[in-house]
Amino acid sequence: MSDTKQKTTTGEPVEGQAPAPGTDTKEPASTVPTQTAEKKATASGTLPAGYLSNGSMVDGEGVMLPEYLEKYPQALAEALKPLSAASFQRAFLSKAREANKKKVPYSSKKNCAQGMVVQAIKLVNRKKDPAPCVLQDMIRAATATVVDDASFGNLYLHLDAVYTYMLME
Repeated sequence: MSDTKQKTTTGEPVEGQAPAPGTDTKEPASTVPTQTAEKKATASGTLPAGYLSNGSMVDGEGVMLPEYLEKYPQALAEALKPLSAASFQRAFLSKAREANKKKVPYSSKKNCAQGMVVQAIKLVNRKKDPAPCVLQDMIRAATATVVDDASFGNLYLHLDAVYTYMLME
């Protein structure tokens, strides 16, 4: 019995036991925090210049500004090239389409917008084919504009425009 204790304390892996975190990867565990910090550092500089600089996608009369349907979606689709259009559609547009109906209360629309931030974080931090960090910044900025039913509709139109340009690439 003491013979078994000596074998397990020598540092050799026990048969059938999962390896300790950071010991079975191609990269050392110490580089993971630096990679995450690098992602965060490069994320803020990749949004198009002037994107949501006034904090709204509409003008004073409540009409959606054309740059949020053409200029910015084209630039964002270009920046999001590593992310598939299907992944973007599943993560952001499928639930937003349901929430954008007239009879859905504003609280559900706001919850849907907040859920988009979580989806963006998941896509950016997934291990296989992570999305560019600009996705997280874009979704955070765009969902912050949701203050009523009309602004949620504008968010949906903007995200649909990004999706359309992703399909064209």
